[in-house]
Amino acid sequence: MISVDGTARAALAPAAALFRSLGDSTRLAIVRRLAETGEARVVDLVADLGLAQSTVSDPLPACATASWWTGGPRVASRSTR
Repeated sequence: MISVDGTARAALAPAAALFRSLGDSTRLAIVRRLAETGEARVVDLVADLGLAQSTVSDPLPACATASWWTGGPRVASRSTR
């Protein structure tokens, strides 16, 4: 078994957030849509993906933590990172 100390765990946190953000089909659909268009309001994502507003808004913080995009619940833009 591999032991991970606190420093290594902190260094791996961004990668862990990235993988968590892609572990859900809704989040993956949102990221794909943003990759195609670069920017969208939540209302646009709702219309394009055929999902409820809460279904689109709820995953935004997890994906923002993973640096997939910036912005708040009103506007999401693909990260330039």
